[in-house]
Amino acid sequence: MPGSSASGAGREDTADCWRDFFRDQGIAQPVGQITTFKFVGQTFHIPNSYLGGGLPRPEFGPQDAVRLQAWAPNLAPLTAEQARTFQIPLSAGVRITVFGHPQFLHGQALLDEFIKAYGHENRNGERNAFGFTILRARAAGGSRWGEIHVSPEGPENLFHCSIDGSVRYPGCTAQRWIGGPLRVEMDFDKPIIADYPALDAGLAGFMRCALGPSGTPGQVWPLPGRHQLEKIWSPLQ
Repeated sequence: MPGSSASGAGREDTADCWRDFFRDQGIAQPVGQITTFKFVGQTFHIPNSYLGGGLPRPEFGPQDAVRLQAWAPNLAPLTAEQARTFQIPLSAGVRITVFGHPQFLHGQALLDEFIKAYGHENRNGERNAFGFTILRARAAGGSRWGEIHVSPEGPENLFHCSIDGSVRYPGCTAQRWIGGPLRVEMDFDKPIIADYPALDAGLAGFMRCALGPSGTPGQVWPLPGRHQLEKIWSPLQ
């Protein structure tokens, strides 16, 4: 199909997009093989090199979604009310809690952007009550960890596996995904908020390449009348 990511031209366009993304983000690695994932009704085209060579990192176990643990909705621009919340005096930071279908992005991409901006990371393999990994990163010199907690509303709501079978994860069958609403909690130090636009731009670039010519973020989120997103923004005292 002309313009489809399944076509040779589409694959080349996707590779070019990732090559430009890596260059713009200062990622010194070749694009290499691109794996296609079926993910919440969309297809995502992500280089194996971005996925750590196509293998899960050691702290990801069979019950973890692969690195496509999603965060929605792609760091949408702050509302005036949210911006005021971030500036509440005596607040040490901000906790963002998102309930909804994981339409957009995975926690790892957010961490990658975070690390690029602040130059420090730590993954200690800590897990929440559902057995899902808690991803952590900290700004250089920062007093607190920025944390991303990803857990399903029910332990059966896992989603993983590549379409083409080139990347396999424990307990994974090709072309199989189990989806469901996720609860995502993120704790950020206040200094991170100043770089919010830069993080947003980086994540937008990621989505543009991941979706390729077959779709745009607007086609994925929101889905009218379904999987309504509830966001709770609260200062951390």
